[in-house]
Amino acid sequence: MPRINQPLGTAIAVLATSLVGVPIAAAQSIKANSISPAPNTINLTPPSKIEWTLTNSSNIDLSSLKVFLNGREIAPNISNVSSGNLSFTASPSSGYVRDNRVRIQFKTKDGVVSRFRWPFSITIGGTSPPPTTAVPLQPQLTNYYFNQPTRDRLIFEGTTQPGAQVTANINATRPVNANLGIISVPLGGLLRQFSRTVTADSAGKFTINFNVAGDPVGTQYDADFTSANAVGQSAKTKVAATK
Repeated sequence: MPRINQPLGTAIAVLATSLVGVPIAAAQSIKANSISPAPNTINLTPPSKIEWTLTNSSNIDLSSLKVFLNGREIAPNISNVSSGNLSFTASPSSGYVRDNRVRIQFKTKDGVVSRFRWPFSITIGGTSPPPTTAVPLQPQLTNYYFNQPTRDRLIFEGTTQPGAQVTANINATRPVNANLGIISVPLGGLLRQFSRTVTADSAGKFTINFNVAGDPVGTQYDADFTSANAVGQSAKTKVAATK
């Protein structure tokens, strides 16, 4: 995910504030709970340890478990085993920076590789940071329009979580009583389908545009937008535009 460049002491909110029970990619039955430091939190001092619990963990190949802090591998320790759940800790002696990233990866016994990552921040100098709120994952369309004067491109602008993958799937429908000169077009009906995926920038902004040259005036574009973040969460929004 892209790094967010913010003034000293400000919050980083690139993932949802609560990841309890979120499925880990590629191992949908395994979930993460009891994460510390919690995602998107701001800590006044470096934590003495990093903690997390993996539920439904009987299928995990423990020899494959690796933990990384800001890209540097650190050794994990099993702190508790209870009813198929495994609790882990990792105690890095150094390596913390202001904006931190933790990544966990492992294989299941049938060879499926899974990864899980989250961010947290540490203030510098012990100053109290301002309060922060979670950035919503659901894509918010702030503007959509046709370029002028040719109207041959349909442009969508919006916001989501920084670094999220935004996919737009569009159904273009023929207008009723379409007239393309010498070409006779049936009334209504699907004209074509198209899609595109982009990555939101460090401020969560995204722009997606489509070539709609040749579509008749009155064509309706029904657009489904899906935002997905690095931990497998997703959210949807629907909009419609008419040429």
